Amino acid sequence: MFIHWFGPQVLPVLLVNGVTTLLLWGVTKFDLRMSLISTHEAVIALTSWFLFHKFGATTEQRFFTNTKAFLRFTFLAILIPVSVNSIYVYHYGFIAGNMDKVAVVWLSDFITILPGSVTLLYFFRCTREKRLFPLKAFKVKLPRRAFAELVIICVLFVILSLLIPFDKYWFIYGIGATLFALRWGFEAAIVLNVCIFMLTYVLPLFDFASSLLITQGSTEFTSVHLGMSTMMFVSLLVGRVVSDLGTAEANLIKENRGSKRSTTNCSTRMRNWTGSFTVSLTT
Repeated sequence: MFIHWFGPQVLPVLLVNGVTTLLLWGVTKFDLRMSLISTHEAVIALTSWFLFHKFGATTEQRFFTNTKAFLRFTFLAILIPVSVNSIYVYHYGFIAGNMDKVAVVWLSDFITILPGSVTLLYFFRCTREKRLFPLKAFKVKLPRRAFAELVIICVLFVILSLLIPFDKYWFIYGIGATLFALRWGFEAAIVLNVCIFMLTYVLPLFDFASSLLITQGSTEFTSVHLGMSTMMFVSLLVGRVVSDLGTAEANLIKENRGSKRSTTNCSTRMRNWTGSFTVSLTT
């Protein structure tokens, strides 16, 4: 994610972080296998950056300005790098070549990266200026009614998480996100997906929330990960399409107004010319 802001210059930091992580895990001897594993984060980041900027980048200052750009980013910058990540995961000692665990990690990574990267890259842009915080934030352009509905939906989801098990009724969150995206577009889908991710995957990790939420432990199920990752992607895709249609409609209305204005001006000039010509003939 950071590499899409700052470029390959963050790779040394990722390499150092990979080595430090292995040291914290108790690795003291860096043979060829351990040295390759230490490149884990750097290789994934470089793969994401290279594929997207080589085959999917646009001249727009913002990410995901249309459906095509969103699909390119999802496939090139998330889907393929996460798959490359699975090669590393397969060789981890605690995985022991268990493909079921590899699949769970793959889906977990996708669910984590998709809402997080889309949110940060869409609402923040690197300014390339030498300052303490070189990121520019874009304002969320949602009507007040959309914010009100978002709060209501989040409250309902919190109540649902207290009453029903997430692993059995996960699809309710996906349906709600898709309908909300269909109503308000891409930005609304981004915000709601982040709220759903925080509620269903992050909060259960904390002690103060795990005692309240029935979702504790439910994220071990592959089917739940698969369903939620699909619904998150679909809701974002639906929201992007709705926003594109809204933009196209606004441009069409603007063009029609311009055409009507031009037609009116031509008619006025024609009437003036006809009037002047009639006066000349009369004279």
